[in-house]
Amino acid sequence: PIEAFEVDGLGVLVLEYLPEFRTLGELDAETVAGLAPDLFATLRTVHDAGLTHGDLRAENVLVADGELYV
Repeated sequence: PIEAFEVDGLGVLVLEYLPEFRTLGELDAETVAGLAPDLFATLRTVHDAGLTHGDLRAENVLVADGELYV
């Protein structure tokens, strides 16, 4: 994260701006299988730190420059 702080008791993370991102939209099974390991590893890291995403859905999984962002 670029910045982390608390507002009214809620943790907030400010992440880098992704000007060239695209949402994944509807995906075929092969694409999902290819992205799943990175997505699961990212979520494991977040959960191991005692955090939760709070709004995990397809529209919030982004790809920019070949990198997966949640």
